[in-house]
Amino acid sequence: MKLYDVTISHLLAFLKGSRVKRFSYKEDKAWPEHDGFELLLQKDTAFELGAGGKEAVNFTCVTDDPALMKKFCKEDQILLFGKDLPAITSAHDYARISLILVKEDEDLETDSEKMFQTLQELDFVKYNVHPKGYMVRTSNQNHREQVRVGKDALKKGMTFETIGDSFIKKYRQYKKVLQVCMIFITDETMDYQALYQDAKQTADIRNSLSKMTKGLPTECSICEIKEICNEVEGLRELHFGKQERKRAGVRV
Repeated sequence: MKLYDVTISHLLAFLKGSRVKRFSYKEDKAWPEHDGFELLLQKDTAFELGAGGKEAVNFTCVTDDPALMKKFCKEDQILLFGKDLPAITSAHDYARISLILVKEDEDLETDSEKMFQTLQELDFVKYNVHPKGYMVRTSNQNHREQVRVGKDALKKGMTFETIGDSFIKKYRQYKKVLQVCMIFITDETMDYQALYQDAKQTADIRNSLSKMTKGLPTECSICEIKEICNEVEGLRELHFGKQERKRAGVRV
């Protein structure tokens, strides 16, 4: 699965040289969760991340290349670039990125529908993580994620480490997932627009896969995903792999 490898490599270069705090995943430190979405009122909120005109970027990248993943971390980890939650007192720039290593699966390389379902499933995990006192509002359309952080949660010791543990715990419930690297960014000197472009590319890839499942022409000059297909290694193979399977009489 090479679809996101260019984006992951760009992210690696982007973060290179930045000061980072690393936390190893500890399941027992995951922050307690609600059964569903929690409505956190303004009066109970200490501050917001990605609100009030601040930057807010969110995306998920998936790979089956262990060597590429190890350039970020060799085990399940949380990486923090910038201030931790207890050190923030007002509206702040924010980005959360999930890097996920999955088992190699040959079927994915030729089955755009299966690939799309896998990526969609892992991206949607974010809608099922509900830490108490950490109200997340996510928009897939503009690749933003805003967070309200509760006063009471901060008093009880909430940090990005505990929130990262909650996300990793949820991802690790999927058998196909081998490793997770959760990245939180609050450093206000970062180029969030560059991160936004990475987020947009991941969404473009998923959208292209979705279109493939509905059928696309095999003539590249008239294909509507030509631009992204030229940029992303593996996307063209998935497209034409689907056509080859059709010609071979395989149900797709």
